Amino acid sequence: MSAQPPRSPARASGTDAAGMVAQVPATIVLGLGTLISHGFGLALVPAMLPRIADELNVGYGTLGGAVATGLVTYAIAAVSTGAILERVAPQVALLGSYAIAAAGLLIAAAANSVPILTLAVMILGFVAPISWSASLHVAGETTVVSARAAVMATASGGAALGVLINGILVQTSDSIHSWRVSFLVAAGLAVFPITIGLRVYRRHIARPEVSGAGFGAFRTAFRARAGRVIVYAGLTAGIAGFPFNVFLTATAIDELGLSALRAGTIWWLIGVLGLLAGPILGRYSDRTSPLRSLLVGAAMYAAGLVVLIGSWNYAGLLIAAVGYAFMNYPIWGLVGAIASDHFESGVAVRSISLGLVLASLGGAVGNFVVGRWIEATGSFRGPVVALTVMAGALAAWYVVVLRDGGLGDG
Repeated sequence: MSAQPPRSPARASGTDAAGMVAQVPATIVLGLGTLISHGFGLALVPAMLPRIADELNVGYGTLGGAVATGLVTYAIAAVSTGAILERVAPQVALLGSYAIAAAGLLIAAAANSVPILTLAVMILGFVAPISWSASLHVAGETTVVSARAAVMATASGGAALGVLINGILVQTSDSIHSWRVSFLVAAGLAVFPITIGLRVYRRHIARPEVSGAGFGAFRTAFRARAGRVIVYAGLTAGIAGFPFNVFLTATAIDELGLSALRAGTIWWLIGVLGLLAGPILGRYSDRTSPLRSLLVGAAMYAAGLVVLIGSWNYAGLLIAAVGYAFMNYPIWGLVGAIASDHFESGVAVRSISLGLVLASLGGAVGNFVVGRWIEATGSFRGPVVALTVMAGALAAWYVVVLRDGGLGDG
């Protein structure tokens, strides 16, 4: 029997002779990275608020203000992402964002006051959009076209994996360990995407040429139909998606009278389906178009909310959660695929940045308005009607665009 030839360094690291990265290693690095930057970075502090409030002896109003600073730094970073990615090597921006997120998680673990916790939240909020924009750029430059949307959409499911792990950490922090250990565990897991990423993304990756386009790239992106899809998808995800996420548990327990266990089951369902939604809609996108996958997600969310309004019970909340998972988690991978397909790198980065800014600011406004509504009426039902209208309007617009020829330059 003849000896097998040794694997080339490129094949051993998951790349082909042209330097393109295979689907599996790309998904592993970017998915685990999104787990760190978004699944933990944006969600672990809110998940641990009851434990933090007890130990630091502060109220939710104070902690809520601290968490809100993350949305502010998120929006600032989203605007600055293009300039940062143009000046820093893509691999450094990508893997460095994971390291900075881990540092933010470590600061949160050591926080003994609200100002220190606020510092941690600001760091985590700032690095998240940079990390995701770097992920989309690296995937767009190094992933084979036939698998690009699948990689991007699946990678965005790393945030859904965070829902699952955060649920475990919340439960175990009540008995097995303290909330601080949860942040240490989260920070430690950053070793995996950094280590694997150093091996997978070794070859040179071109930086996006953003300064040449300038801030006029925002206008250029919005003039194109593809850019408007990215903007409207991000804005609707913020206004119509964030409030559902934020007030889901409160609605389940306070308004519908469900037990904590049944409310927790909804989050487990969202986490599992969020993980599945990425590869399902990503593969569907590669076979048809990202716009059709966005339509599926928006339509499922709107339909689920209609069922919730009509039933207003546990079953309706479960069905709405299914739609939320399919709308919320793959969306940024899908719009990233649209940006990569229809724009040069500088405009693509700007278009994603604009979508992220509108999502964060829209989410902040939506959360504020919905919170005031619930405080005044004691019910989330009225806002759900508004969320349904917005999700349904977006799905209807997608249909119009598809019938009008899809994502051309119109």
